[in-house]
Amino acid sequence: DQKNKIIFIDSYNVNKFFFKLLRENNIKVVYFNDFKTDKGANLNICVGSNSKNKNFLSGFNFIPLASEYAKSKKNLLNKKTVLITLGSADPRHLSLKLTELVSRFDLNILVVVGKYYSNSLYKKLLSVKSKKIKLIFKPKSLLKYFKKSDSVICAGGFTVFESLSLGIPTLCVELCDNQSVNLINLKKLGLIKVIDYRLNANLKLKPSHLDVLFNKKYRHFVSKNALKIISRNGSLNILKETIKKLT
Repeated sequence: DQKNKIIFIDSYNVNKFFFKLLRENNIKVVYFNDFKTDKGANLNICVGSNSKNKNFLSGFNFIPLASEYAKSKKNLLNKKTVLITLGSADPRHLSLKLTELVSRFDLNILVVVGKYYSNSLYKKLLSVKSKKIKLIFKPKSLLKYFKKSDSVICAGGFTVFESLSLGIPTLCVELCDNQSVNLINLKKLGLIKVIDYRLNANLKLKPSHLDVLFNKKYRHFVSKNALKIISRNGSLNILKETIKKLT
C-alpha cells in the first residue's frame, strides 16, 4: 500500500530473474554489489572500492557501520592487546594458527570464537597454554572487544572497516575474492597489511605483518589517517542517497 517500496539485499544467491520479479511488483532494489555486476538493481552499493557508474554508491563514504561506531572515540594504542577474529566460522582453523603464532610475543590476546566454530577447534583453542589468551565466546557485538585492543587480526570482510573506523592497526587474512574487491583501496592507501591466504596456504607472519603489532610509526599512521578516510556516517549517507535517487 505504500507509494515507494524499497528493499535492501545483501546476498550472492540472487540473479537477474529475481530482480525482474521484484520490479514487476513495483519494488525498488538497493543491492550490496561487491563485484559490480549488473543484475538489474535500481541502486548498488560497493563497499571499499570505487565505481564511476551513476547507479553505484561506492568508496569509503558508504560503509554501513552501526551507529555505535559513529559515537565511539578513536582507540589509544597503549593496551598491548591484539584481537583475533575470523568471523562466524573458521573451517581451516586459522584462528588457532594465528593464536599460536602471536602467543610467542609479549602481548595479550583476545580470540573470538564464532557462532559456527566446531567443538574440536574450540577445544584446541582452550588447549593453547598461555595466561595471556582470553577466548570470547559468540559475542553479539565486537565493539566492546575492539575498545580493549590496539591491534586487530581479522578476515578481509566487513570487520576490517569496523576496526579502522576506530583507528586500530589491522592485519587482514584475505580468504576469498569478494574480500579482495573490498580491500583494493585500503591496500593502495597503506591502511592495512594483508596475508593473501588464497595464494599461499602456509600461514606465516612476515616482518611487514608485524608492523601492525609493533611498528610505532606505522601504527601512528593508521591511527591518524583511517578516521579521515572512512566515514562513520556511511549508513546515514546510504539512506540519504537512497531517498534522493529512488523516491
